[in-house]
Amino acid sequence: MVRRIRILVLLLVSGVSVAVSGADNSVSANDESHSSLPDLASESAKKEEQENKGKTFKEQGANYFINSATQGFDNLTPEALESQARGYIQGQVTSSAQSYLEGMLSPYGKVRTSLSIGEGGDLDGSSLDYFIPWYDNQSTLFFSQISAQRKEDRTIGNVGLGVRQNVGNWLLGGNAFYDYDFTRGHRRLGLGTEAWTDYLKFSGNYYHPLSDWKDSKDFDFYEERPARGWDIRMESWLPFYPQLGAKLVYEQYYGDEVALFGTDNLQKDPHAVTVGLNYTPVPLVTVGTDYKAGTGDSNDFSVNATVNYQIGTPLAAQLDPENVKIQHSLMGSRTDFVDRNNFIVLEYREKDPLDVTLWLKADATNEHPECVIEDTPEAAVGLEKCKWTVNALINHHYKIISASWQAKNNAARTLVMPVVKADALTAGTNIRWNLVLPAWVNADTEEQRTALSTWKVRMPLEDEKGNTQNSGGVE
Repeated sequence: MVRRIRILVLLLVSGVSVAVSGADNSVSANDESHSSLPDLASESAKKEEQENKGKTFKEQGANYFINSATQGFDNLTPEALESQARGYIQGQVTSSAQSYLEGMLSPYGKVRTSLSIGEGGDLDGSSLDYFIPWYDNQSTLFFSQISAQRKEDRTIGNVGLGVRQNVGNWLLGGNAFYDYDFTRGHRRLGLGTEAWTDYLKFSGNYYHPLSDWKDSKDFDFYEERPARGWDIRMESWLPFYPQLGAKLVYEQYYGDEVALFGTDNLQKDPHAVTVGLNYTPVPLVTVGTDYKAGTGDSNDFSVNATVNYQIGTPLAAQLDPENVKIQHSLMGSRTDFVDRNNFIVLEYREKDPLDVTLWLKADATNEHPECVIEDTPEAAVGLEKCKWTVNALINHHYKIISASWQAKNNAARTLVMPVVKADALTAGTNIRWNLVLPAWVNADTEEQRTALSTWKVRMPLEDEKGNTQNSGGVE
């Protein structure tokens, strides 16, 4: 662990040193040292490519299983052969799909793909990014970026516009993104800034929810929406060995219950720090590991591999290790992808766990035709000379343990209220009560009549979780 930390610190410090001293000198000064590095191309991969050249998919598959079987007699078991077949087919499908996606897009821009096919055929963990430079005069760059990803059973799309401007030895930029969750309908706005130079990048992003609360598909009696948050990101590469890089990310989100580390670990205003190492043997491919630690004991470790295909650039150039150094230079990175969190982090809140509404309704046994018989608070109308019932509309998630009446009586008389039982309210079998009013009393003035013959009634409730609620009063 100490050794890994030393490597990470060395990478970050090296990148900062290059930014301070000037990027152009670093590039020219390291040409000779870079030429002494070992050849990063795989001889076995070249040999396999030559052997498979001109062969059909069927012939390649046959050779694969024959070679695998000859490596050990145990591979001839049905279970081993099934595992070999599944792995080979998934690899071929992934490779073919990536090639198709990269080829179908326009002849301009860059494509970054990371495809993952599970045993059930799902694409969870897969992503696709497409960078389009609309205008570039080598000083000012206007671009758009389109992304899509499948993660945690959600499909999320991102569309962004941005501008980058050369200022001395730095590339400064800004961008705006619209994020949409196709699975759940969440919407989010993202605003970002960038400051890049040779072998060093700084990025910052702000995320703001655009959609309101929706019923959660992760929890019962909960609502969800995009969480508000921000992050600061840093990437650095060794000037004398640019294939090796590191990154540092700090992110902060706000909300009482936020799923920064997944729905199994909801936290209040969580934050996290991510450190990572990455290796780019050739411009086309990058592999890396990330360690993420946050509030409390929350942590996460991941391994990732991405294909960065630049449309219109010869494949030989994208497989040349010498071009990695150019890729991380100021001019070489001007069309790099925006560094942001394309995944919409959600916050959750419990629905109102307890709610009660009271209203008066004319009793069905009334002899007066002018009495209105309705079952909703909006339609209930109070009329004189009618027999009344008190009705309750109660929404609750948990068992009701306490219920009672609160009646505001006038000074002269007391209103006798019917019996109310908490268990019956929980079961929904006791939500209507006959109300017996004292005789109406006349008086000399309207104010006196109102004071003598008007009562206000409400019902306070409490559930087993300690939630309390008072109904609105009926008069």
